[in-house]
Amino acid sequence: MRYPLFILLLPCLLSAQRSDSALKSIQLKPFSFNANTHASKDQAALVFVPTDRIRALQQASLKEVLPLMNGVFVQESCQSCGFNRLQTDGLTGPYTGLLLNGRPFLPSMGLVYGLEFVPAELLSALQLDRSGTHTPEWSSFFPAGLLDIQTNPAQQQTGWLNLRQSLWEGGAGDRQLTLFQPLFWSKGSAQAWLNRRDRSAWDVQPDGFSESPKLELSTLGISLQQALNRVHNLELNLRGLLDSRTGGSDMQLPLPERRVAEAISHKYASAEVAWTFTPNPRYAQTTFLQFHTLQRQSYYGGNGLDLPGPDSTGQALLFFGNSQQTQLLSGWKANIFLLPNLQLSLNASLGQDLLNDSTPGLQRSLTQQAFNGNLGLQLSWNPKPLLRFKAGLQCPLNAFSGRVKLENVSSFQTALFFELLPNLGAEFLISEAIQFGFNYRSTQRSPQVFDEDLHLSMLGAKPIFSIWSPNLKPEHGHQGLIWIRHERKLGKNVVWEAKANATLHRLQGVFVWEGLSAQPDFYLQEKSNGKGLWMLSCGFEAELRGKQWLLQGMVNSIVQRLDEAQELWDSEEWGLSGQHPRLLKVPAWSGMLRGELFPGQQQKWSLSAYLRYWGSIELLRMPNQEGELPALIQSPSFLEISFTARCLMGLGKNMALEWEGGLHNLSNALQADYGIGPQRDPNYVYGPGLPRRFSLGLRFRWW
Repeated sequence: MRYPLFILLLPCLLSAQRSDSALKSIQLKPFSFNANTHASKDQAALVFVPTDRIRALQQASLKEVLPLMNGVFVQESCQSCGFNRLQTDGLTGPYTGLLLNGRPFLPSMGLVYGLEFVPAELLSALQLDRSGTHTPEWSSFFPAGLLDIQTNPAQQQTGWLNLRQSLWEGGAGDRQLTLFQPLFWSKGSAQAWLNRRDRSAWDVQPDGFSESPKLELSTLGISLQQALNRVHNLELNLRGLLDSRTGGSDMQLPLPERRVAEAISHKYASAEVAWTFTPNPRYAQTTFLQFHTLQRQSYYGGNGLDLPGPDSTGQALLFFGNSQQTQLLSGWKANIFLLPNLQLSLNASLGQDLLNDSTPGLQRSLTQQAFNGNLGLQLSWNPKPLLRFKAGLQCPLNAFSGRVKLENVSSFQTALFFELLPNLGAEFLISEAIQFGFNYRSTQRSPQVFDEDLHLSMLGAKPIFSIWSPNLKPEHGHQGLIWIRHERKLGKNVVWEAKANATLHRLQGVFVWEGLSAQPDFYLQEKSNGKGLWMLSCGFEAELRGKQWLLQGMVNSIVQRLDEAQELWDSEEWGLSGQHPRLLKVPAWSGMLRGELFPGQQQKWSLSAYLRYWGSIELLRMPNQEGELPALIQSPSFLEISFTARCLMGLGKNMALEWEGGLHNLSNALQADYGIGPQRDPNYVYGPGLPRRFSLGLRFRWW
C-alpha cells in the first residue's frame, strides 16, 4: 500500500510553484529550533505545548508526546491489542474531547486507538483547554476538557522527509517514515503527507507471548486552502489510514496456526470541507461538513485456547468480529463584534453516527444510531484592557436508538436528552506580572455503546456485552476552575513563569456496569446510573528560561470520592465481594521535570532531558491462572528518564539536514507483573510502554 500512495503523490509534490512572498517568509530564519516559544497572555488559561518541545521528545505519535501536558496520561490498558486509555485529570477516555485544528476529526469508535493515528512529525502545537471557553461549541459534552491537536500549515512551510528508527533489547524496534510537502500559489496553498510506521511485537517476560503487539500503520493526508476572493475562503481536507496490530505467540506463523493469535485491523477515511466568509472586520463565519467511515475487524483464537468452534481451516478456535461506523457532522460558527470591546459568538451543529457491529461466532450483533445536535452562544466583554468576562449557554440535543441481539437475548433502547448548559468565566490582571481567572460550566455526557465499552465487547476469551438500563440517563457535570499565572524577568535574558490551577468536578449519575449474567462464553452486563463523584485536581507548572536554555517542572495531584462505593467484582461469580470509595487506575500524584540547552550560533544544535514520574495507582488485578481470585493491589510508581540531542546542518541555500538521537527510558522503568501465558492480561498496563531503547533519526528539509 505504501508504494502506490507514494507514486500517486509524487507528481503533485514536485509540480506546483511557490510564491515569492512565501519563500521570503521561510528563508528569514531556516536554521533555528526556536525552543524559547511559550504561550501568550491570551493563552494563559490553557496548557500549550509548541512545536519544538514536541520535537525534542522524539516520539512516534500523539500517544507518546501527551505526557508533556500536566495531568494527562495515556496507558495501554490491554497487553493483547494495545488499547489506548486516555486520562485527563483522572477522568478516562470519553470525558476528553479530541479536536483537530478546532474541529472534531475522528468518529467515537476511532478514539479507542486514534491517538496513534496522528504522527508526532505533523504536530505544530498541543492545546488543552480545561474550561472549554476557547471552543465552547464542543465543551459541553466533555467534562475533562478539550484537547486541540494543531497542525497549522503556516508553521510547516518547509518540505521534509523524516526517518526515525528505535531499537531495544532482543532486536525489536520501531521504524517510522514521514514525507511532507507544502505547495504555494498566489491565492492558496496545499499540504500533502504520507506516514508509515512499523513496530515489532515485544515479549517482556519472555514467555513466548507478546506484551506489546506488532503495529503496522499507514496514514495519508491532503489539505488545500484557497481564497476565492477577498471575503470567501475554502478549505478541503482528505485523510485516510490503514492500521494492523497483531500479537500472541508463534508470530512467524499464520494466524490460524498459532497457539494464541490476536489481530485488529482498521480502515479509516474522512473528507472535510470548510467555508469561511468574512465580509467586514466586524463579522466572520465558518461552515463545515465532515464525513467519516471506519471499518474494524478483530480476531482472537488459536490452537492453545479452549474456545468453541473451529474456523474454516479446522486448526484454530476463535472469536472474530466486524465493526463499521459512519459519521456525518456539520457545523456553523459566527463571530460578531457588536462593539470594539463586546463580541458575540453563535454556533450550531448537527451530526449522525451509525454503528453496526457483529460477532458471527456468537450470533451476536449490535446496531446503534445517534443524532447529536447543539445550539449555543457566548458573549465576551472587555470593559477594560486588563479585564475580560465570558458568559455562554449551550443547548445539546441527543437522540439514540440501539439494538443488541445475542443468541436468545434481544434488547432495544431509545432515548432523547435535552439540556441547557451555562458557562461563566472571568480573567483579569492583578498586576503587570500576575494574571488570574476562574470559570464555571455545566456538562452533559450522554450514554452510548461506543468508545471503551465497544472495545471491551470485541476482544477476549469471554467478551463483555453491554445493554442499557431502561431508566438510563445522561451524566450531569459541574466544573469549577481557578487558575493563576505569574511571569517576570529576573535579568536581561532570564524569564520566570509559573502557572497553577485547581479544578473541582461534581459528576452526578455516573455510568456503572452491573452484572446480569455470566455465561460460559460471554458476560452480559447492564449499563446504568450510579450515584455521583467528587473530584479535585490541582496542577502546578514552573518554567525558567534564558536565551539559550530552558528548565521546566510540573506536578499534578488528584483527590476523588464516590458518593457510593463501587463494587469491585461480581459476588455471585467469585463468591466474594469488595468495594472501593474512588475510581481505580487514577494516580494520586504525577509529575515531570525537563531541561533543554540550545546554544551556538542560530541555535543549530540542542540537548534535552526529561524525568517523568508515574505515581502509584490502585487497581483490580484480575485472575491470570485457574484458581486465582480478583485482588485489589497497589501498583508501583515509575520514574522514566530520557535524553535526546538534535543538530541542524545547512546543505546550501535551500536545503538542510537535521540529525537526532536519543536514549529513552534509561532507567528501564517497567511493569514487572504482566500477565503470563495464553490468558495473559493483568487487567492493566501502566507506566512507560516500552523498555530502554535507542533512537536515531534523519530529517532532510527543503524550501
